[in-house]
Amino acid sequence: MESAPMPAGIPFPEYYDFFMNWKTPLAIAATYTVAVSLFNPKVGKVSRVVAKSANAKPAEKTQSGAAMTAFVFVHNLILCVYSGITFYNMFPAMIKNFASHTLFDA
Repeated sequence: MESAPMPAGIPFPEYYDFFMNWKTPLAIAATYTVAVSLFNPKVGKVSRVVAKSANAKPAEKTQSGAAMTAFVFVHNLILCVYSGITFYNMFPAMIKNFASHTLFDA
């Protein structure tokens, strides 16, 4: 099965085929799942969501390990940077599109 032709103006065109392959998001999701499983607290500890609930016992309210805290921080930082880059690159295109089309067309 052949891939679609690369659109013009793509940044980093050498990575286009890699990121358009169906295996890439699957591998990223699997890596994320394994990392969370490895870094999360094990027996006797609960997740942050459960620990903050009113029904959690005081003994269950434990802190995440340093590795999990660092993983969550780095993950959120990467998502923040990605969102900023996406907004920066999409905003001019959105303005241009809204100048010539309606919101429904956009």
